[in-house]
Amino acid sequence: MSDDHNSDLDQVERIFHEVAGVPAEQRPALLDSLCAGDSLIREEVEQLLGCLERAADRLDTSPVAEAVVIPMTLGNYRILRQIGRGGMGEVYEAEQANPRRLVALKVIRAGLAGPKAVRRFEQEATVLGQLKHPGIAQIFESGSFTLTFPGGPTERRPYLAMELLRGQPLDLAARTLDAKAKLSLVTDIADAVHHAHQRGVIHRDLKPANIIVETSDTGILTPKILDFGIARLTGSDAPAAATLVTEAGQIMGTLGFMSPEQVRNEPHEIDVRTDIYALGATLYLLLAGRMPLDLGSKSAFDAAKAVIEEDPPRLGQLAPACRGDVETIVAKAIHKDKEQRYASAAEFAADIRRYLSDEPIAARPPSASYVLRKFASRNKLIVASAAAILLMLAGSSVALSVMYSKAERDRQAAVNARAKAQEETRNLNETVSFLIDDTFGEANPSRKGPSLKVVDVLQDAAAKLDHRFETNPRLRGHVRAIMGTLFNATAQFDLEQAQLTKAIEELDSAGASSESITIGAILQLANTTNLDGQLDKSERLCRDAIARCDPASEDAAEILTAARSVLGESLQKQGRHEEAQRELRGALLTARPTTPKQWDNTIAIRLSLVASLSAQGRVQEIDPLLQETLAVCRAHMPEDAPSTIATLHWISNRLLQQDKFAEADPMALDIVARIERCYSSDHPNVAFACMSAATIKSKIGDLASAVSLSTRSFDILRKHFDEGDFNIEKSAGTVAALIEDSGDVARSLPYYAIFLRARLLAARADERAGVVDRTMQYLMRAAHVRQKGSPPTIEDLLAWVEECRLHTPLIVKEGGLTRSPHAARLLANLAVSAAAFKPQDEHAMSIARSLAAEARAALQASERIEEDTALVSSVEQELAKNQTGRQ
Repeated sequence: MSDDHNSDLDQVERIFHEVAGVPAEQRPALLDSLCAGDSLIREEVEQLLGCLERAADRLDTSPVAEAVVIPMTLGNYRILRQIGRGGMGEVYEAEQANPRRLVALKVIRAGLAGPKAVRRFEQEATVLGQLKHPGIAQIFESGSFTLTFPGGPTERRPYLAMELLRGQPLDLAARTLDAKAKLSLVTDIADAVHHAHQRGVIHRDLKPANIIVETSDTGILTPKILDFGIARLTGSDAPAAATLVTEAGQIMGTLGFMSPEQVRNEPHEIDVRTDIYALGATLYLLLAGRMPLDLGSKSAFDAAKAVIEEDPPRLGQLAPACRGDVETIVAKAIHKDKEQRYASAAEFAADIRRYLSDEPIAARPPSASYVLRKFASRNKLIVASAAAILLMLAGSSVALSVMYSKAERDRQAAVNARAKAQEETRNLNETVSFLIDDTFGEANPSRKGPSLKVVDVLQDAAAKLDHRFETNPRLRGHVRAIMGTLFNATAQFDLEQAQLTKAIEELDSAGASSESITIGAILQLANTTNLDGQLDKSERLCRDAIARCDPASEDAAEILTAARSVLGESLQKQGRHEEAQRELRGALLTARPTTPKQWDNTIAIRLSLVASLSAQGRVQEIDPLLQETLAVCRAHMPEDAPSTIATLHWISNRLLQQDKFAEADPMALDIVARIERCYSSDHPNVAFACMSAATIKSKIGDLASAVSLSTRSFDILRKHFDEGDFNIEKSAGTVAALIEDSGDVARSLPYYAIFLRARLLAARADERAGVVDRTMQYLMRAAHVRQKGSPPTIEDLLAWVEECRLHTPLIVKEGGLTRSPHAARLLANLAVSAAAFKPQDEHAMSIARSLAAEARAALQASERIEEDTALVSSVEQELAKNQTGRQ
């Protein structure tokens, strides 16, 4: 018999098993999918299905025959109801007489109790009899009964009495869990699998359908592994039945969860690591919401080929929250080379538990950035932000890694490249030692105190650089560039710029002017100066990076793309939009994206181009560019990636600008949901998205939803920004207006007060008219709430002044009026308001003069001394002019 014929028979049997348990009306569509247009295979499967139906008809056409097929009582068991049915078996809920308990009774289906099926049942009983673990469904008894058909034939029907489970399959039970809860659940499953492995049992068909999750009254989840029908026993004492499961040409298991060695049908290669692969595939499914490989539309041959040859997408591409450790754990578990997988289920579970405990996992070597990142996570008192360490990876890899493969492309340079690699390895070791031992190793709370911050640690490290790397200026420049990256991550932008500037000088003096690390430091400095508003400097740095780049180098495209991108943004902020668009389009032309990060960068460039076109009012060019950008997002980025969300946000804004509120409404709510999944429920980006959605809701007349969304936005922003921040001012004003539009002026008043205080804390001398206007609006609302129709009085003004003086949260937090750097501006703007309230009223003017005097005294604590002094002086001059005029 040919191998091709064997393969066809295998495929027929596999498809038959999958389709037999499906209701008849659903079979045609399933056969369309599974047979993939192969009419011969479909015909054979349909013939087998016909035989199955005829056997069922012969056995079940009369009540008498039905009673014979499945007696109401089987030995010690009374059948209550059928609870499951598959291609080969049926499962019943039954009551055991002694001991009295409910069980699951598994029985081979009528007409299918051939020698193979019987051996599988006996195999499952043998396997389960050896396993006693809370995570494995327990077997109580195995037996058989004789079925007599009309006309005389008989058939022995084996059955298994097993633990009755009340729960859901794993994939359904885990649907509402967060990632950490899913990981914890899989560790419990891995513990049960390890128990089986220790007793010589390899399951070989682990998948969510074979794992039932029970939930206790207290909410505790307990997974139970089922279906050891194709399990394999290892060791010399394994019964003969164990070797019959994998007969020549027969592949057992579910293809999506099968390891490459299973698909290749290599019985001698199957060991515990086969189950590790299935556990990894299961974890991938739970976290990503899809299988590692998309096999649904493939023929059996192509699907098997894909399992053997194709690499699945990295988990982090589909689930950004899983980038890093979780992605690495899963990748190791489903590695095609079983030698690269975890050696045991216990090791797999242990690595997940290390991740959940913020400890370094075993699945990767402890690189400098990785160990520092874990150190940061476990020692939050020392490291205020783990993000500071996360960004080191990019810097250190550019600064210190050598790709030896480049040297091999030029065999004549191999010796030199090897020497360079050795030198870089020494440099890497020195850098790791400096950052881990000398820097963070010294930052021990027991010695430095519990209040030590990451910026203190980094400043100490920067001070040691000159001495530590005194004889190696090139390495010193490399490490200093890394320090700049870390200062950026801790928001110490002045320190970042100082370190990067010095790093560039040191690298230039060491002859590394055109190396990637130097150009990378220049581009980082260009980016941070761009964000800091130093646009001329940012532009010069970008042009310097472009001039240093060797067009023939392998890094040229990436460098030019990055440089033109930042340059385009700098030009855009300067209002030089034609130049900006030229650079941004040039950046897209040089981009050669292959990784998610590179695709993300190209999307950012496209959105910068959209912003520049928008500033020029060239709206006819924006919509096609946004649709093109969205197509790139859908093709190369996860649906909840920040760049995808930003693109959708631009499209939503364009719909709003075009008054297409009905189209913008569902998109705005979808953006809120995506941002929550990408970040967290109280991230500022969620607040901004909620406010956009609120605006759209107000436009379509849904004021209740608009108020709900806007107040949620405001509540989030208050957690992140001080009261004087523009975000607080803008959001409080929007909430107040929406609530007032809904007819509830009293409820809007506290929000209007916050809005007005934020304005008073920020307004300069040239914004006096706006301060007066907004204060009068607030006082009129306050008077309306106090007594409808009454005008504001001096008492209303005094109440407002005292509330601001004594109860402004930002002022109170900073130590009061004499210590707050914001007090002078607040008091001066209150004086402006009091003077404008009733210019001819001596009481009002007295209040204004008193406030101006307090403002003058508060200047000693001001951080914006020139602006605040100018404001106070202008108020004093106005009050003096008013006094003179009245005299």
